[in-house]
Amino acid sequence: MATVSLPQEKSYIYIIALIWIVIIIFVLFSVLTIFRNKNIYLNTSHTKSKAQAQLLGENTSSVLYSVDLTLLSILLRIKLQAIQDKPVPETMVESIKTQSMFLPQIRNIILFNAEKKIIYSLRAYEVFELTSFEEHKDAWLDFYITTAMTNRNKKLIVLSRRVEDMNGEFAGVLAATIDPVFFYNRYANYLNIDVDAVALSDARRNVLTSWYNNSDMQSLYTDNDSSHFLSGRPGAALEGGGLKTHEDIESIISIYQLPDFPFQLTVLHNKDRVLQEWYQKTRQDIAIITATVLIGIITMVLASAQRKKRRKAERLLLDYQNHLEDMIEKRTLNLKRANNDLLLEIDVRSRTEVRLKESEHRYRQIYSSISDCLFIADVKGFISDANPAACNTYGYSREDLTGRHLTELIHKDYHSNFEQFVADLSSKGSYYGETIDIRKDGTFLNTEVKGTLFILKGERHLLAIIRDVTERKQSELQREKLISELQKALDEIKTLKGIVPICSTCKKIRDDKGFWNSLESYIQKHSDASFSHGICPECSDKLYGDQDWYIQMKKEKEGKSISR
Repeated sequence: MATVSLPQEKSYIYIIALIWIVIIIFVLFSVLTIFRNKNIYLNTSHTKSKAQAQLLGENTSSVLYSVDLTLLSILLRIKLQAIQDKPVPETMVESIKTQSMFLPQIRNIILFNAEKKIIYSLRAYEVFELTSFEEHKDAWLDFYITTAMTNRNKKLIVLSRRVEDMNGEFAGVLAATIDPVFFYNRYANYLNIDVDAVALSDARRNVLTSWYNNSDMQSLYTDNDSSHFLSGRPGAALEGGGLKTHEDIESIISIYQLPDFPFQLTVLHNKDRVLQEWYQKTRQDIAIITATVLIGIITMVLASAQRKKRRKAERLLLDYQNHLEDMIEKRTLNLKRANNDLLLEIDVRSRTEVRLKESEHRYRQIYSSISDCLFIADVKGFISDANPAACNTYGYSREDLTGRHLTELIHKDYHSNFEQFVADLSSKGSYYGETIDIRKDGTFLNTEVKGTLFILKGERHLLAIIRDVTERKQSELQREKLISELQKALDEIKTLKGIVPICSTCKKIRDDKGFWNSLESYIQKHSDASFSHGICPECSDKLYGDQDWYIQMKKEKEGKSISR
């Protein structure tokens, strides 16, 4: 017989190559996804930074506009006599206080005359250089805003308005000062937007006030000389108006030029904080990528080792297969001979089985046709089969009877009969007795029981043959009752045949106890006779012969009898 060899496995090489391709594609896709997510985070921060810068800038502009509107309203109330060395009228003082009462951003309101002398101050003022005084005096400017330094090196925002007399001549300057700390408090107290730093700077890039999200941001963006957190930023990012965004290695900065004011509102986002969540997700993604690649490599290594073991086992299996095929070829002839013998035996057993089935069928017909109740039970008394007569007699189906104990069908007063049944079968091999059983509906029946032992499927079983003798018992009881009643009647008849004492006058009869009874009651008591009452013609004539109605009735009867 030809020897079988192992086939070549080209598919294994294709599978390994496919796994490597899948791993490489997965790694490249994951890396691209990581960088795409980084750009999404940065673009989101750009958009958020612009919106926040514009929001805070417009808020700051509204604060400055409200101060300027306050100055305009005060100018309308200034009188010519107030722009002198005279004290300012009380009405005007009250007006200024009222106008500034609800503007916490105003630090002070100061009124200068034409000689730059302060003639009124809302609060105790700090000394500072009002550079806008000359501008108002010489350049005819109505409105001016600038920053100034006090003698205590504090920065102030100064808004000023030109004051003129009735002739339109220069009469002085009305100025309002704003402490930049107001904006710091405004940002720190109720500004809960997601920023790392906010700064308000003037046109010369001097930071008037700044707010930091935490101390780490303040130390990172503050130089040694001032709180100018924009130090080191390119000038191009701070020039021009409108809204601009700049990004460098460390941060994202959005600068908003306040409309009509020489100030810029700067919002800064630290890129490390912006990308913090991205860093965390990236580390997770890298861990997943690394684990996936390692799992792929380990899987291929294990698959390769398993393949070597499998190939070795296949070689051994082929050798054994070749050996088995030789043995099989030799044994095939023997099996053919044995198969022929087996076919003959099967044919014999088939015919035997047919005969057994025919015998069983005849047994089942006989078993089902017997009118007596047949119960087959194990040696403990549990029913395994019952014939149709038993099912009909006791009112159960064959399935309901199967598994029940025989004592469930016996009246509780006769359970000892079952013990005697088992004992007699064990000692004598047979049993005969009578008992009272219970049907499914609760009614009783008298039974005659015969029992025997037999072998079924190699095990001992009990066979109970039960006959319903209820009608026979009832017939016997009725017969006994009838005999008793006849005997009693005979005894009563005999008493009537003896000497009966009777009264010669009223015809009453004396009984055995000495009591006198009427003739009718005595005969009814001692026999089955009964009486009906009437009156004979002779007695009728004696009683009613002299009555007219009786004579008339008698004539009518006689006339009817003649006509007939």
